[in-house]
Amino acid sequence: MLEPLGTLEFGLEPLPGNGQPTAASVASGGSRILIRTYSSVFLFERRAGEPMMAALQRAPRQLPSPSLKQGEAISFAEQGNAFVTVSEGLRPEVWCAGFD
Repeated sequence: MLEPLGTLEFGLEPLPGNGQPTAASVASGGSRILIRTYSSVFLFERRAGEPMMAALQRAPRQLPSPSLKQGEAISFAEQGNAFVTVSEGLRPEVWCAGFD
């Protein structure tokens, strides 16, 4: 049975912008978490052995976010230092950004 572990308040600091999360991804190994809203991309860093919810309670780093009609997908690239995101629809543009 699922049970809630916490709440993230999108649209308010430290998660500014649009209040609707649309996608998330966890890097291989679990050390990084991406969450995308219609207007923002947030990167959470997770320490070794730390529960995921603990990492999500810290202020994230805001990454560059493309202006897409309806950005509803996100995933880490293979090495975990870049991400790809895409809008819905027929032949949408795929957007990729690297980060340190």
